[in-house]
Amino acid sequence: LRLPPGRTDLKTAPPAASPLPEAGPEAQDVEQEATALLQRVYTGDMSVPDAVGTLQRLKTSGDARERVVFDCVLHSLLDEYRFLTQYPPAELQLAAQLFGQLVRHRLVSSLSLGVALKYVRDALRAGPTSPMAVFGVTALRQFAADLPLWPQYVRELATVPVLRDLAPDVADALDKVQGSMCLSLS
Repeated sequence: LRLPPGRTDLKTAPPAASPLPEAGPEAQDVEQEATALLQRVYTGDMSVPDAVGTLQRLKTSGDARERVVFDCVLHSLLDEYRFLTQYPPAELQLAAQLFGQLVRHRLVSSLSLGVALKYVRDALRAGPTSPMAVFGVTALRQFAADLPLWPQYVRELATVPVLRDLAPDVADALDKVQGSMCLSLS
């Protein structure tokens, strides 16, 4: 696993509202399992679709511990966003695919969905030469078919100039969604 300079693992300090159980062996097991899943993706030992399938299973599991592992993975991915500018291109691409697939497969909802969509939008605003813009485009392509569900988000994305340059297909899809939104209002 090639991690950004100065990083030795994917674990980040959990906030006060962390899904992790209290400190102890069980919390370490959960965190290690979550980290191991992400490391398998970043090392190529697990494909993004396989990781999504695993996350879907964990999220809907009848086992409370597995749901906590899911929460920990989700928390780690969202928390890791602040370090993505330091990621090598291959890992950044994988992170973008995973972010987008989380949205596409409804593995994020409510507050987490809002955070994920904000991160994609913010990445797109980074500018055409920024690797984060490529992250944003890659993530957005994963859930482009779902854009009609979020008209306000579509309006916000339509104002991002980098989309025309980096992803004319996505910009065209946004135009179509906006056009259909206007027709439905008529």
